[in-house]
Amino acid sequence: MEHFVSFLTVIAISLSSVSSALTLWLYKMYHNKASLWFAASIAGLGCFLIEILIWRYAAMIQPIISDHLYKGMLSFSNIWALAGGVLVCSSMPRFAMIQTGASPCLKWILLKWIPPILAFISGFMFLMNILYGIALITLQSLLFSTLTLSIIIVIFYSHGKIRQKSRNYFKSIIILSVICLPFIILDATGHPLPFLPADIIISLYAIGICITSLNEAKKLFGQPTYLQSNKISSYFFENYGISKRERDVVELVLEGDSNQQIGEKLFISEKTVENHLTSIFRKTNIKNRIELFRLIHSSRD
Repeated sequence: MEHFVSFLTVIAISLSSVSSALTLWLYKMYHNKASLWFAASIAGLGCFLIEILIWRYAAMIQPIISDHLYKGMLSFSNIWALAGGVLVCSSMPRFAMIQTGASPCLKWILLKWIPPILAFISGFMFLMNILYGIALITLQSLLFSTLTLSIIIVIFYSHGKIRQKSRNYFKSIIILSVICLPFIILDATGHPLPFLPADIIISLYAIGICITSLNEAKKLFGQPTYLQSNKISSYFFENYGISKRERDVVELVLEGDSNQQIGEKLFISEKTVENHLTSIFRKTNIKNRIELFRLIHSSRD
């Protein structure tokens, strides 16, 4: 059983590493900061898995090592748990905020800072062996609940900015979280199922998320490019829900026209051009013309 759990954990760590690297590559291609934060959250799961692996290895070799070395290995594994909790709890709310295009407000500030602060406190208590059981259940529950809540926010508050297939992908993550969380809580409270310890659940959870993420990434790599034969593809406009008039503005922006020149060519006021640009920037999650240029040129044939 011990060897099986260790083997499963190694597989989960490998998949999380590949998923993080692939998601970072998507960020490099499309300059979507949501991909960056989601890669960080997968890396956070990887940190938790490394903690499990170190803890299990320390337990296996405990009879042949000194108590000092054994305690040192446990402390080292707890550092990974602390890092994983803070990473997931700080990155997922930011992922949700960018994915939904939400403006900074009090509720978003609270969502951005309360989970990572609580994760750090519980992780530090876990590291220092202060109220160990409470700290462990708090840290693990924070990881699952923050990840799940962030995905729920993306699904219900994205206002049509994500495709139906992506919604199905996010729903699969929620289902995985809802299924796994009760087992994690039972284990942390001292009532684990003999045949399903928390280590197996977390590893299976990470494997499930990584496999679905890799499948989603494969679809993104196979999608049409934003720029074809030096012209903006229709896929770019459809992907971001850009209107016909906004398309005209985007094309003239890429030609290097100023707001005044765009207004003169389209027979609209300069203020209307600014409004169109604001809408375009909001839909594409960027801030200015330079980022728009980079976004379109990040994916080309």
